Amino acid sequence: MRLSQIVNIANYFMYSLDFLVGRSDNILDFQPPTCPPFYPYFRELLKSKGITQNQTNNDTRIKSSHFVDWKNGSDPHILCLFELANYLNITLDVLIGREKF
Repeated sequence: MRLSQIVNIANYFMYSLDFLVGRSDNILDFQPPTCPPFYPYFRELLKSKGITQNQTNNDTRIKSSHFVDWKNGSDPHILCLFELANYLNITLDVLIGREKF
Protein backbone atom coordinates (compact mmCIF):
# COMPACT_ATOMS: atom_id res chain seq x y z
CA MET A 1 0.00 0.00 0.00
CA ARG A 2 1.33 3.44 -0.94
CA LEU A 3 1.33 6.63 1.13
CA SER A 4 -1.46 8.37 -0.78
CA GLN A 5 -3.74 5.35 -0.40
CA ILE A 6 -3.29 5.02 3.35
CA VAL A 7 -3.67 8.79 3.90
CA ASN A 8 -6.96 8.75 1.99
CA ILE A 9 -8.26 5.92 4.18
CA ALA A 10 -7.09 7.64 7.38
CA ASN A 11 -8.67 10.92 6.31
CA TYR A 12 -11.94 9.22 5.39
CA PHE A 13 -12.29 7.58 8.80
CA MET A 14 -10.62 10.50 10.66
CA TYR A 15 -7.97 8.16 12.12
CA SER A 16 -4.33 8.76 12.78
CA LEU A 17 -2.11 6.65 10.55
CA ASP A 18 -0.67 4.94 13.60
CA PHE A 19 -4.15 3.92 14.77
CA LEU A 20 -5.10 2.70 11.30
CA VAL A 21 -2.10 0.37 11.11
CA GLY A 22 -2.17 -0.75 14.75
CA ARG A 23 0.77 1.25 16.11
CA SER A 24 -1.36 3.33 18.54
CA ASP A 25 -4.60 3.28 20.51
CA ASN A 26 -5.23 6.99 19.76
CA ILE A 27 -7.83 7.33 17.03
CA LEU A 28 -7.14 10.97 16.23
CA ASP A 29 -6.16 13.74 18.58
CA PHE A 30 -5.57 16.50 16.03
CA GLN A 31 -7.07 17.98 12.87
CA PRO A 32 -4.83 16.69 10.06
CA PRO A 33 -3.65 19.23 7.50
CA THR A 34 -3.05 18.43 3.86
CA CYS A 35 0.17 16.46 3.59
CA PRO A 36 3.12 18.24 2.00
CA PRO A 37 5.06 16.50 -0.78
CA PHE A 38 6.86 13.63 0.97
CA TYR A 39 10.49 13.99 -0.09
CA PRO A 40 11.08 17.71 0.66
CA TYR A 41 9.28 17.36 3.98
CA PHE A 42 11.26 14.21 4.82
CA ARG A 43 14.55 16.00 4.07
CA GLU A 44 13.49 18.87 6.36
CA LEU A 45 12.60 16.37 9.09
CA LEU A 46 15.99 14.65 8.81
CA LYS A 47 17.76 18.02 8.93
CA SER A 48 15.86 19.01 12.09
CA LYS A 49 17.04 15.79 13.74
CA GLY A 50 20.64 16.22 12.57
CA ILE A 51 20.53 13.08 10.46
CA THR A 52 21.67 12.82 6.86
CA GLN A 53 19.98 10.85 4.12
CA ASN A 54 23.17 8.82 3.73
CA GLN A 55 23.15 7.98 7.44
CA THR A 56 19.49 6.95 7.20
CA ASN A 57 20.28 4.75 4.23
CA ASN A 58 23.14 3.08 6.11
CA ASP A 59 21.17 2.61 9.36
CA THR A 60 17.98 1.18 7.82
CA ARG A 61 17.04 -1.51 5.34
CA ILE A 62 15.71 1.09 2.90
CA LYS A 63 17.44 0.93 -0.48
CA SER A 64 19.05 4.07 -1.83
CA SER A 65 16.92 3.70 -4.96
CA HIS A 66 13.85 4.43 -2.84
CA PHE A 67 15.26 7.84 -1.93
CA VAL A 68 15.75 8.57 -5.63
CA ASP A 69 12.18 7.47 -6.39
CA TRP A 70 10.82 9.71 -3.61
CA LYS A 71 12.87 12.63 -4.89
CA ASN A 72 11.25 12.06 -8.28
CA GLY A 73 7.78 12.23 -6.75
CA SER A 74 6.92 8.59 -5.97
CA ASP A 75 5.00 7.79 -2.82
CA PRO A 76 6.81 5.63 -0.27
CA HIS A 77 5.46 2.18 0.49
CA ILE A 78 3.94 1.69 3.95
CA LEU A 79 6.75 -0.69 4.96
CA CYS A 80 9.33 2.03 4.28
CA LEU A 81 7.24 4.43 6.35
CA PHE A 82 7.22 1.95 9.26
CA GLU A 83 10.98 1.61 9.02
CA LEU A 84 11.52 5.39 8.97
CA ALA A 85 9.06 6.11 11.80
CA ASN A 86 10.74 3.49 13.98
CA TYR A 87 14.22 4.73 13.06
CA LEU A 88 13.34 8.36 13.82
CA ASN A 89 11.18 7.43 16.83
CA ILE A 90 8.18 9.41 15.56
CA THR A 91 4.61 8.66 14.54
CA LEU A 92 3.64 8.01 10.95
CA ASP A 93 1.56 11.18 11.04
CA VAL A 94 4.61 13.26 11.98
CA LEU A 95 6.67 11.46 9.33
CA ILE A 96 4.37 12.47 6.50
CA GLY A 97 3.41 15.93 7.76
CA ARG A 98 -0.13 15.24 9.03
CA GLU A 99 1.08 16.27 12.49
CA LYS A 100 3.76 18.83 13.46
CA PHE A 101 7.16 17.61 14.60
